[in-house]
Amino acid sequence: MREMSQGNLRSLLFLVLGMAVLSCGKPVEGCLDIRATNYNVSADDPCCCTYPVLKLVLSHAADSLFQSPDSIYTNLAGQPYRLTGARYFLSDFVFYVRDADPVEVTDSLVLILDDGSSLRVKDDVVQVQRSLSTYTVGTVITSGWIDSISFQIGLLPGFASVVPADVPADHPLRSPLSGLYSEADGFQSLTTDLISLSTGSDTLQWTTAMTRRITLETSVLAEVGYNIEVPVTVDYLKWISEEDLSMPQVTNVTAWLDRIALSFSYGNL
Repeated sequence: MREMSQGNLRSLLFLVLGMAVLSCGKPVEGCLDIRATNYNVSADDPCCCTYPVLKLVLSHAADSLFQSPDSIYTNLAGQPYRLTGARYFLSDFVFYVRDADPVEVTDSLVLILDDGSSLRVKDDVVQVQRSLSTYTVGTVITSGWIDSISFQIGLLPGFASVVPADVPADHPLRSPLSGLYSEADGFQSLTTDLISLSTGSDTLQWTTAMTRRITLETSVLAEVGYNIEVPVTVDYLKWISEEDLSMPQVTNVTAWLDRIALSFSYGNL
């Protein structure tokens, strides 16, 4: 009876010591928000959540093929040309999720205007160039079927009086590509570089600060905790097809932007 009592005491002691060791263990840090991409069900010390982002995956096309700056194309007037560059801003993205309210990027940016005042704006600007295909737009927290996506070529009015040097170093507006900013005219929406072969290889640069809204029907499933990728194709032949390559600038910018808006379609090559 005495030996059994000692055994019970020994077992009780080991149990108490084990519980003490467990209670002194280091908490596991991790994200406890199921909407995050790094959700950790085993964590007991909440921190460090990373949320899904919208990624725009662009195919830079010439009709049904990838656009090449070395290829010779012909517009509807029979004028041959090379499209050597296309640069533009896309911004103000809105998702239309089935059976839900419209969803926008949650990131924001405080802009310092040229009069010294500040303005907080939605931060979902991307600066597109033909040599790149994937662009991170910003943080998006949603789930369900995305039936359409809307965005605009160009920038919201709040950006008009911003100076690039006053924007954070890693922001698309900090180092605008050639033709997208000048001290005299501020930010432009888009610019294209062409070589008009019908006029003795004249170099043309067409640009505008006007904006245009684009809405595309989509079929994208946004899953909780995962990034969202939206594939979009841009057919650059539609940018040039009805323009006169003998002119140094586009004569009807409004009609030109209407045609450019129609060059965007859902899906990739």
